[in-house]
Amino acid sequence: TTDSLRTTSENPEHETAIQKALNWLVTQREGNWGWRNDTPKALTAIQLASYDDAAPLPNQVEMQLSVKQLEVEIVVLLWRHHEIPITPPKLAQYSLALSALCHDPRQFHGHDLIGTLQHHEAVHDLEFAYATLAACSSRAHVRKKQIRRLLDIANTAKDHNIGNTVAMTILALRCIVKDHRHRNLQHSLRRPSISLARQQQPDGGFGNLYNTALTMQVIEIDGLTKSLSIHGNDSEIRNVTVTYTLWVGSNVTENCTISITAPRNTSFYSVMQMAMDLDPHFTFEASEWPNGHYVHTLAGYKEEPMGYHYWLLYRLPEVPDPSAPPANQLVAPVGKILRVVTDKERNEIKISGVDDLLIEEGDHYLFWYKKL
Repeated sequence: TTDSLRTTSENPEHETAIQKALNWLVTQREGNWGWRNDTPKALTAIQLASYDDAAPLPNQVEMQLSVKQLEVEIVVLLWRHHEIPITPPKLAQYSLALSALCHDPRQFHGHDLIGTLQHHEAVHDLEFAYATLAACSSRAHVRKKQIRRLLDIANTAKDHNIGNTVAMTILALRCIVKDHRHRNLQHSLRRPSISLARQQQPDGGFGNLYNTALTMQVIEIDGLTKSLSIHGNDSEIRNVTVTYTLWVGSNVTENCTISITAPRNTSFYSVMQMAMDLDPHFTFEASEWPNGHYVHTLAGYKEEPMGYHYWLLYRLPEVPDPSAPPANQLVAPVGKILRVVTDKERNEIKISGVDDLLIEEGDHYLFWYKKL
């Protein structure tokens, strides 16, 4: 690290949104090396920005002094909690800062901050998102009900201007989608993330210290500074290309793949219809359920529940290889649950609906007819 922050004039043509926001953030630091009531939020943002080699950072001594100030603030809060109760949002802020700094919030001088936090049920959206992010960051379990509430907040971002709430919600969902079981949620975050990035002001900030620290984390994690320059206005329709493969048999006796180009966020059900129009081998039949279409017949092969033969849909990072078939954990996480009981074991597989599965560039889909 350097002894001081690089100035904004050093290389203005390559200055990124992150650099400008970080410069602004450090100018708000107090004489005690903290940020008044926003010390945990500011330190979290700065620490995450450290993963960007181009981002200017405080030197090591400055960071150590700020971290010590953070610890002092937490100790004071814990010491006075009988006099002034610690609110869930404040507890979540400090827990997140400790996690970002590689300190365990479950073991802060004998106190389990996460355990205390999980005993509170947040009512307001911002508090809820903050608490969920703190729990996820410490690898605590996040329930499906909590995930649904986060998605509702993110999807209504266009209806209000509460930037900090949306930013915190996106960060919580970003943490959750790191679990492969929730990877399909990724597409839900793109539009609100870009909307936040466009709110940056000429001085580099996002309105105030609070919003700037949060929004910095969103645009850094999403790589939006690069994405915005490449893709321009998100309202413009962009095409993406995916592959769609059919396998028949547990030993894959039939293997057929087709590439489909369609507008981004097209449903996989529409992709299936396009494939059927291009190649009769991809002809399918589906029944309608409350959660959408359920595919039961493909390429002339119909599911046989009595024989435990089913079509399973996988969403994969690369074209499937019969010599290295995907595990059931990669079954696309949408649809209804099917429980199959055999003499040997009890299997629980998520059988996929195809309407809510939206395609992204580079996705590879596999429908595999196999015996469970």
